Amino acid sequence: MSTKNDVLVVGAGLAGLTAVWQLTAQQKKVRLVSKGWGATHWHSGCIDVLGYYPVDDPEPVASPGVTLARLIADQPQHPYALVGVAGVEAALTAFQKLCAEAGYPLHGSLDKNWLLPSAVGTFRPTCLAPETMIAGDLRNDDPMLIVGIQQLVDFYPNIIAENLSKQGVEATDLMLDLPELAQRNFNTPVSIGTLMENGAFRADLARRIKAQ
Repeated sequence: MSTKNDVLVVGAGLAGLTAVWQLTAQQKKVRLVSKGWGATHWHSGCIDVLGYYPVDDPEPVASPGVTLARLIADQPQHPYALVGVAGVEAALTAFQKLCAEAGYPLHGSLDKNWLLPSAVGTFRPTCLAPETMIAGDLRNDDPMLIVGIQQLVDFYPNIIAENLSKQGVEATDLMLDLPELAQRNFNTPVSIGTLMENGAFRADLARRIKAQ
């Protein structure tokens, strides 16, 4: 097998993976080399475009498309100004198509930001969000149950619920102990997400939540 490549990409972060995606779309032979986990193991899975503008405005941006045009007018040398609103929209559409083909659709557009809870219970405006997250839009005014798993590191549902409650969201927390996960060396959101693809695991998790 030939080891000749047109491009060598170093790093499996978002920039590296995006570069590989675009290069392979141009029929280039690409080799990706990396050490350790890339950003996908720690990233929220959402795509932010413009959450706050100006940056000191405490009110989240409702429509990134409308506010993007304002930013471009204010800052003609900003990267968004160089790409243009149409370019940003085309990039988002292409990425949504890629994710849909991979079986993990992202929902949203430049018309409206989602308003989702962050991992510490703050309000996070974001443009594109996975199908698994959009039910958590804080504009819905629905009560929220924040469920954590003891074997998942660095996720604290009590802190999230407490901070959301301070901001007027009806939120409660629940921590589940799943001893079977203790057999795994290291649990991450990615590994838990993979387990959630298993219908039996989801059903068992739902049963445990209802039992509380």
